[in-house]
Amino acid sequence: MGNIYDIATKTGFSPSTVARALSGKGYVRKETKSKILAAAESMYYTPTHAARSLRSQKTYRILMCIPDLYNPFYFNLIKGASDVLEDSGYHIMLCHSKRILQEELKIIGMLKERYGDGMLFLTFDLNETNVQALVETRLPVVTTNHIPFNNHLCYAHVDQTKAMYIATCHLIEWGHTKIGVLIGELNDQNSYERFAGYTQAMKEHGLQISDDRIIHSNFTREHARVVMKQRLSGLGSSDMTAIVAANTQMGIGCMDACAESGVLIPKDLSIISLDDTDVATCTNPRLSVIDMCQEEIGRKASSLLLEQIEGSFGQRRSAVIKPKLISRESVRRL
Repeated sequence: MGNIYDIATKTGFSPSTVARALSGKGYVRKETKSKILAAAESMYYTPTHAARSLRSQKTYRILMCIPDLYNPFYFNLIKGASDVLEDSGYHIMLCHSKRILQEELKIIGMLKERYGDGMLFLTFDLNETNVQALVETRLPVVTTNHIPFNNHLCYAHVDQTKAMYIATCHLIEWGHTKIGVLIGELNDQNSYERFAGYTQAMKEHGLQISDDRIIHSNFTREHARVVMKQRLSGLGSSDMTAIVAANTQMGIGCMDACAESGVLIPKDLSIISLDDTDVATCTNPRLSVIDMCQEEIGRKASSLLLEQIEGSFGQRRSAVIKPKLISRESVRRL
């Protein structure tokens, strides 16, 4: 397998002429380029990624920090990001933080060491610690969380508070007043932003927010099933006619608990969740959801990141995407 110097020796042209012909950058006579390309093909020449990176000072990799690789929510987001980035010659390097701050900081350290040209940063909790670490990389970063306290990073996100507000209002509009919420612990950003939407809708309609209708889970299907089964067996379902879950995984876990406890959906309990994933349409009844537009988030975030890489670094830009109600059969009118 030949290199540029081997091709130069074979064709009699200078290495710089060969390099221009192979890269397509700079002027080379048509006849000269044809001879060089023919020689390169006969010698099985393949440009190396390392050589390309040295010339351009780019890795052509984008680090993507994911808090939970097993959550289907991220699948379409990754697809949207990949579609945009690969069209521009970049490839995604997935990094799993497991929702652990120290793991996030390690991954941010990889960016600082130039494992990639930029980062898409996804987290359950954007806080001053991880934001400061991202800023200190001095490299392009786009997060999918809203950043209310920082003026340096770009972000593309769906308004989580608005999404939970829409879900709760949908239940209220259909006659429900005793509405529970299945939510994560309120000390992380995803949970408190979503919980804020629930409380806003309840207060605007003059409805009571009862502590025993606030049920905490960890955004996974299995844990939601366990805590909901305990809740249903402990207090029964008669004190709630509906519940809004903070993501589809917990919504389906709630449906699992209902099936095991003899609670009929939506006759005994209506359920709506945030996030629309493929599994939401595979339940019986199908799960009503708020579409959080994951693929669009991935596309918008990647476009913002490419803008940063290609020249607008340091200019804070954002994209806010509107969530959408998808009404299915898991909610009934009272």
